[in-house]
Amino acid sequence: MRRLQVSTVVLAVVVAVVGVVVITPSASHAATAPGPSSYVPVSQTRVYDSGGQVVGGGVVTVPVTGSSGVPVGGTTAVTVNITVVGNSGYVVAYPADEGAPGVASVQKVANQAVNNTAVVRVSTAASGSAAAGSISLLNQGDAARVIVDLQGYYTTASGSGGFMPLNPQRLVDTRTGQGAPQRQVQPGVGNALVVNPVGSGLVPSGAKAVVVDISVVHPSGTGYAVAYPYQPGATPGASYPGTATVNLQVNEDVDNLAQVQLGSDGRFQIYVGGSATNIVVDLQGYYVSGGSGDTFTPLTGTRIADTRTTNNPLQAFAPRKFMIRGAGGVPNDSSVNAVALDITVLNNTSQGNLRVYPSDESSVPNIASANYEVPATAVENLAIAKLSSDGALNFYSDQTSGTDKVDVVVDVVGYYTAPPPASPSPSASPSTSPSPSASPSTSPSPSASPSPSGSPTASSSPTPGQLSGSVMSAPPGDNGIDTNSVISQSSAAAYRQMGDVFAVRYISRGSSEDSGDLTHGEAAGILAGGLALMPVQHVRLSPWQPTGDLGTSDGKAAGALSASVGFPTGVNVWCDLEGVDTSSSAADVTAYADNWAAAVTAAGYVPGLYVGANSGLTADQLGSLNFQHYWKSFSTVPTVTGRGYQLIQSANSQSVDNDKTQNDDKGGSVIWLHP
Repeated sequence: MRRLQVSTVVLAVVVAVVGVVVITPSASHAATAPGPSSYVPVSQTRVYDSGGQVVGGGVVTVPVTGSSGVPVGGTTAVTVNITVVGNSGYVVAYPADEGAPGVASVQKVANQAVNNTAVVRVSTAASGSAAAGSISLLNQGDAARVIVDLQGYYTTASGSGGFMPLNPQRLVDTRTGQGAPQRQVQPGVGNALVVNPVGSGLVPSGAKAVVVDISVVHPSGTGYAVAYPYQPGATPGASYPGTATVNLQVNEDVDNLAQVQLGSDGRFQIYVGGSATNIVVDLQGYYVSGGSGDTFTPLTGTRIADTRTTNNPLQAFAPRKFMIRGAGGVPNDSSVNAVALDITVLNNTSQGNLRVYPSDESSVPNIASANYEVPATAVENLAIAKLSSDGALNFYSDQTSGTDKVDVVVDVVGYYTAPPPASPSPSASPSTSPSPSASPSTSPSPSASPSPSGSPTASSSPTPGQLSGSVMSAPPGDNGIDTNSVISQSSAAAYRQMGDVFAVRYISRGSSEDSGDLTHGEAAGILAGGLALMPVQHVRLSPWQPTGDLGTSDGKAAGALSASVGFPTGVNVWCDLEGVDTSSSAADVTAYADNWAAAVTAAGYVPGLYVGANSGLTADQLGSLNFQHYWKSFSTVPTVTGRGYQLIQSANSQSVDNDKTQNDDKGGSVIWLHP
């Protein structure tokens, strides 16, 4: 390479998403988002039923505040189960004072009643004939019946409860007898399945609601299941509401996420109408009373990932990490503990299920975030998911064989943030009484507030805003370039038109970028031009002598400059290892590389190693380094023992080289920022 530094009737969940429009995240989404809110559950209640048909292209407005127990003041968003009965098209739910976003909330499937749970912001002001506190539903495609059932609302009022996210885990499976009798749940009053989250030990006494994914498993006929609070001494299934949480489809596994209010002793029940079915319940978290727990900030639905656009579907049994903090209006802040995502799976090559879980879990949990059947139809489901410590989620597809695949589309609709620590009272003389730190009038510490722009908040000086895009693993076979020359947006667009998919650009080794090296403006232009992007740090003039201290220094600079350019964490940052003085020991080269990797990792990035001529290390020594991502230069270099390469370079010119992605021997791939 040698770029020297020079200067988601009674009706539930499958949703076919066909032709969903990809939208560009808008800064106004974050700017108009209401403040942090807490959740108040209700027993599922119908708030709208069109009865007849809503014409194609028609918009209906549903006032949600001021009725069904939802207060007029302080309500920021609602959790609703939206059902459509139509043949083709989709319905979009959105705040009544905004335009419809380019993402679907529920899709129509011919001859089926289909629904999906959605978290929707309510309008903050009257708009035309729509009152404040309303949501709108746009019916695209043919005429359809539209039904809306309320599960709860979010409010800024004090004293409401916060969310406690959990690593997802199975709570009930009637097929195996886990948490319930080992038998199908029969329809009718007296047969409802009573679920005891508190008795399981996973949810504390006093919790007021749970977030659960409820699956009905291969029923022999149609019907529905509805989840609602169970009160001690009542007949199971008595007084069930005239709504549905999930609909039964013959011989299909169908699931839907629900935020279910608990009874006074911490239990809820699932009433089945129509056909008997097995039921599976997976727990994702719970809501507590009082002022503790995470608060919620609703967002207008924004797409943050779509594997179709990169021709890179999920491979069965291979977890893929998606960075969530910093994307789609979610602040890049460690206080963000969980997110609400509308997830669509489609183009699956076999029956299976998607599992979404924190990327730092040590094993794949036995849960389902979405189920899919064959022949393939698109399936949409809401997930409220706990994030890993670095703000990421793993997406895992459980299918028939390792060669099976599925596409995934991810839209973010809100995030959950830990409450800021109480502000310390101002310094005062001993005779002065300090003001109570818990007073509502006390402003939170500025450093604890998430940055609306998603920019890092820990910097001691202003930095450019974070670059827009999705942190994702690269598919094999994509072509790209690496260059020491500035790439304008028009040049990036031209490269993209010629078939290149990504670029690698240079960052410096000092405390600031040198002239000609990558800046925030250039990086934003490259992404706007359609290219994915990764940074690589300049190598020193050949011959040079690596040391451990030098590795730490260069690695810290690489992490800091990647952040200043605006790269979200989780992206590969590359070390250029070549031109090493032949007198340098392998121990010194190893110390340099490993210390560099440690410093970059500490900054939140994923270290990668470019192996050029005269790297000073053998194949075995390269394979023993603390790297999992390797890039092979066009020079003759050793193969990395036990790993191989993920990026292959070929010489082109003095200023631009060609590169191609591939999976290494362990199935790994490079991780880039994709526009």
